[in-house]
Parts: sequence; structure tokens; C-alpha cells
Amino acid sequence: MTRNSKAKDHVAHLEKRLALWRTGEIFKLLKECTAIQARLLSSKPSAKHNEQVFVRLMLQGKISAALKWIGSQRSGLLDVDDKVLITLRDKHPKPAKVVSGALLKGPAVDVEDVIFDNIDADLIERTAKSISGAAGPSGADAEIWQRILCSKQIK
Repeated sequence: MTRNSKAKDHVAHLEKRLALWRTGEIFKLLKECTAIQARLLSSKPSAKHNEQVFVRLMLQGKISAALKWIGSQRSGLLDVDDKVLITLRDKHPKPAKVVSGALLKGPAVDVEDVIFDNIDADLIERTAKSISGAAGPSGADAEIWQRILCSKQIK
């Protein structure tokens, strides 16, 4: 997939991956994902960008989000080598015996479509207007979601 790829290309790739999934060829899927991710460019925000985001959040009065932003920029992933794997294995708890009361038994419960019938645009808009909070994994805080979900310009 490239910037110029067409919808039919996306569909073909998706169908191929679904076929691999259905036949249980998880390792082929994993290998493809690894190859795709290796081709992606790694972009780390500059210190100036981090500072600009922090200042903007502070000026908007979003102190918690600003502190969370600064804290999230300091963390990083370790390169996985033998030492890291050994350390992780040492820290991982030993498996406990399974308590039968913690297991779900029987067939999976299907949720009927009727449960979702009362979810409409008005309910989503009312709910969106009542939310508040800092950004989660998506990077969008409540204010952004309100703008997206309640805007008359975005439909």
C-alpha cells in the first residue's frame, strides 16, 4: 500500500489477510505485519514540538493533559534482547491455579441487534456534549470529540 493506492488494492489485501486468518496462518500474517512496520518511517517529535504542545495545553488551561503529555514523551520502548527478556520473565508472576468460578462456561452470548436500535444521532450528540477529560490513546481529548461529534459541518 502506498499513498496512491486505490480502494480495490485495499480490498484485495484485506481479502488475502482474511483468508490467512480463516485458515489459521497467523505466522504468515505476523510476518507480513512485521514487514509493513519495518517500512514505516519512524517520526519522533522534536523537543521544540513537545514544548509547543505543552505550552498550548497550558494556555488552554488543560494542566492535567499538559503534564500527561510531557510525561508520555519521556518514556520509550527498550530494544528486546536476551537481558530484557530474562528481566521480564523474572518479573512475570508464576501462573496460579484456575478458579472455576472465574471461567465463563457454555456458548457465547449473542447480543441482539435490538439492543443498539435506540442509539441514534441525538443520543450520541447528548452524550458527546456531556463528556469531559484529557486525551486517551487516540490523542483526542473531550473537546475534540465534542467538535467532531456535534459539529453541523461534519456529517
